[in-house]
Amino acid sequence: MFAPESAPLRLSTIAQRLGWFNALGIEAAVIHALHPRLSRLSPEEFVEQILVRDLQVMKAVLVGENFHFGHKQAGNVKLLNELGARNGFEVVIILPWSATAKWFPARSFAGKWRREMCPMPGASWGRPFALTGESGHWHRGPAAKFTFPTLNLAAEQELLPARGVYITRTVLEGETCSHRSVTNIGVRPTFNGSSLSVETHLLNFQPETTPKRIEVRFWERLREEKKFGGPEELRAQIAHDISAANQFFNRLRRFGPIAS
Repeated sequence: MFAPESAPLRLSTIAQRLGWFNALGIEAAVIHALHPRLSRLSPEEFVEQILVRDLQVMKAVLVGENFHFGHKQAGNVKLLNELGARNGFEVVIILPWSATAKWFPARSFAGKWRREMCPMPGASWGRPFALTGESGHWHRGPAAKFTFPTLNLAAEQELLPARGVYITRTVLEGETCSHRSVTNIGVRPTFNGSSLSVETHLLNFQPETTPKRIEVRFWERLREEKKFGGPEELRAQIAHDISAANQFFNRLRRFGPIAS
């Protein structure tokens, strides 16, 4: 990437994307670094050298309807169709899909979500938004006796949801099932915190040891982060959040084990 300072924040990591590809049955993926030589290829050279010679495309190329390629993005879907016919492969256009018939481009979504203007994306994406990363110890310190034990997540994703409390499900390293959880993204203002953190409380499960990695899947936003009058008031609110989360998942139980 030649101008990282102007690039939109990434919604997912490469590891996440490869995992989704694998779940769909895709057998191989090529991660091609962008370097000056590649960026200077004309659309015709890109097709001949990258698609035909290197990747040996023989049957079809699938792209989005706004796909551009080649130097200064000079190539578009129309040109790719022409080059495909010349080189013996079909071009298949994948249109945006959404269960709610509402589609957010990634760049637009990132800004809307950070400003709390966008709903949780799970319905539109077909899967919950997920943060992954290394997990810290269960929360300790002066505030521990007034709150609930949490796992601290050092998120690998560049984009975090807006500050607030969320209904989530958490997957611990080495496990395949997920656990009900409530996750707070914020600075812990009741205790005069200043650094942004992602803290997850597991509702019906407590691991014997702290997992090295976790994945937190976001289902619903409960409320914005708020500074309370004291620890007891905060604890009462957290108990209310936990009750709301359990009610949410109980309503979803009829849809299968993943939501139980």
